[in-house]
Amino acid sequence: MVAPTTDEKDAKLTDLVKTMFERVPKEKRLTAEVVMQLLKAKYLSTFPAEYLTDRAEFLAGLIDSLYSKRSNDKKVSDANGNSHDNDDDEDDDDDDEDDDDDSSQGDEEEDGEEEEDEEEEEEEEFESDESNETGGENDDTDGAPVEKRQRLEEGASDVARRCHEMSECLRRLSYRSRKREDGESYEAYLEQYLVPLFQEKGLDPERYGKEDVRRYRVKRELEQLKSDGADVNLDRTARAGRGLNRLALNKDATVSIKTSKFLDEE
Repeated sequence: MVAPTTDEKDAKLTDLVKTMFERVPKEKRLTAEVVMQLLKAKYLSTFPAEYLTDRAEFLAGLIDSLYSKRSNDKKVSDANGNSHDNDDDEDDDDDDEDDDDDSSQGDEEEDGEEEEDEEEEEEEEFESDESNETGGENDDTDGAPVEKRQRLEEGASDVARRCHEMSECLRRLSYRSRKREDGESYEAYLEQYLVPLFQEKGLDPERYGKEDVRRYRVKRELEQLKSDGADVNLDRTARAGRGLNRLALNKDATVSIKTSKFLDEE
């Protein structure tokens, strides 16, 4: 068998060092000493000790050239990335100008019906509340799931379900409520804590559904407006442009009626 020449060994050594270089994490640096130890430990049959000793400087220069090439490639990629970012910024400026034009045109148009918009906002708010109810469990130090909110198991009693719905009602109204303690029955939790808490907040313990939450929110907003001194009138007939606008006349007022001079006097 013909022994490989020095050039063939150099080619194999170069390929092997490139493979090692690519596998080393970027936060660490490959050194000639580490490569030399690895070659003597695993590749001594391919690369004799005398060859490795003679190629120590070649090995160090090869590693330095690989790191220099990586650094240059990174600079080129960063420069290209900055040029793309500048182009994107110019496109964003053009888009902002178009948005400003569209917004100015939209301001000139008449507003739609406000009541329908308010109902849509409330429905979106409820949908966001329902989506937030999923994924409420975390793991404690032992790896066991910890429930953030009280969740009903299959086959739960009516009292347990009511406790859960009342707690959800309080949460949607931004009221804090404690969880049911260990050993505390649902009946005691309902009668001794939830019902008094509802009464304390001015809520009806028998009304805790989604529609009730919406009514509670509207009521609270009206109370806040009144406390700020706003005149809240829910009578549609009293609004300008709606209902029947009646002109109050004085009973003693005299109404003058013009008659045509061509009418025959009787």
